[in-house]
Amino acid sequence: MFIYGTEPACRAVGTIRNLKADTDYLYFGTQQRAFYVNNRDLTQAHVLAEIVAAFKADRKSFLQQFDAPEIREETQIVVRIPIQRYPDVVFRAALDSTVI
Repeated sequence: MFIYGTEPACRAVGTIRNLKADTDYLYFGTQQRAFYVNNRDLTQAHVLAEIVAAFKADRKSFLQQFDAPEIREETQIVVRIPIQRYPDVVFRAALDSTVI
């Protein structure tokens, strides 16, 4: 049985943002096509790394950053925000890195 969790895909977007600035939205769109059109499993790191290849990002660097504690924490911060509906706006305070 397939259980789709979005955390790895979200973490991958944060990772590509760090590797190749200004490609995160394009990468997200490519992820969506991979999942909905090509039936790819976005819960698997190797699948997310394959998608990165289209953006000429280093796969090894992607996988290292993807598993880094900093990227995991950045992704988990969003999980703790009580978002009720979309679109909601989330601000991160620049000085103290807390979520408002």
